[in-house]
Amino acid sequence: MIFLNASTVVAGTLLLAALPIAETLEFTPEAGATYVRTLQMQKSTEVESATISVMDQEMDAGGGMVMSGSRNLKIVDVLGKVEDGRVMDFVRTYESVLDESSAEGVSDDIQVSGADGEASDLEGQQVSFTWDAEEDAYTPKYVGEESGEDEWLEELAVSLDMVNWLPEGELDVGAKWELSLDELGSLIWYGGRLYPITAPDSDGGPEGGISITVPNFSEIQKMEGTEGQIRLTFERLEEEDGNRIAFVSFELKGTIDQDLAEEATAFQEASGSEQVFEAADQSIEMAGSGELRWDLNTGHLVSLTLDLEQDIEENAEWSASAHGMDLEISFTATKSQTYHIELGVERTSGDE
Repeated sequence: MIFLNASTVVAGTLLLAALPIAETLEFTPEAGATYVRTLQMQKSTEVESATISVMDQEMDAGGGMVMSGSRNLKIVDVLGKVEDGRVMDFVRTYESVLDESSAEGVSDDIQVSGADGEASDLEGQQVSFTWDAEEDAYTPKYVGEESGEDEWLEELAVSLDMVNWLPEGELDVGAKWELSLDELGSLIWYGGRLYPITAPDSDGGPEGGISITVPNFSEIQKMEGTEGQIRLTFERLEEEDGNRIAFVSFELKGTIDQDLAEEATAFQEASGSEQVFEAADQSIEMAGSGELRWDLNTGHLVSLTLDLEQDIEENAEWSASAHGMDLEISFTATKSQTYHIELGVERTSGDE
């Protein structure tokens, strides 16, 4: 027979309270649930120097220019069938997709193209995503009689609650894990590329002049082959409105060196240009930090924030034809860029 006195009970209670409780951060979807996902992104780019050389004639190409941009995105997902924790199909409504941009310090010889504040043609569209086990990916398809262009579907990304950022198995407060810096692309281009390729506007140039389109590296980045990591830490556990919220901080640092010549040529071809790139190299040094909040009760992302700084070097060489001449063109630039991103998710049950 075992006897417990008062001091033994108190000591035992304190010991149990001090033991860490292992948690599991995993996406636990429910058939019929609705997820409202909103993204707000602010982006600023300062062109420290930019030079373009045409047939050995060197010209300034926007040094000192400052470009600002924003994206406001709201998508609503209604889940269909769920099997063993995997969403087998869901319908996404693009309620709002709006990019805006502006530029300061632009010379009369330079035209900066970007979002003009008009909504994306995806706005109001519905797309169904169905899991294809053989392809290990989701197959998108427009819903309803009114649909968009098929080329849009190829550029869409699922990005369901940033599940690639989650660790496997149980973990205690204070646990740490790392991700490849490649995973950053799923946040910077959340949902995929939501605007189509458009032909550059060459109107307004001097009569008899030559219009040269410099590649927009932001449109063709791959975020592959990075060197660096995203380091995450399970900081603490708090209760909010009856739900247990895991707070995960993260820091990132690394570099990316990209050869984008093939992508730049394909991008220009799609926009109606015949420029062929022999080189399109981009080097980026980046550092950033943020926080991820995860609802442990319902198993979904609550929010994710990121502040990111980048130092960028770009070099490109390509050929073009104008006025019966074959032109050899080169471009070099150094830039600094910042991002501020806020991603929020609200979940409602299908039974509510």
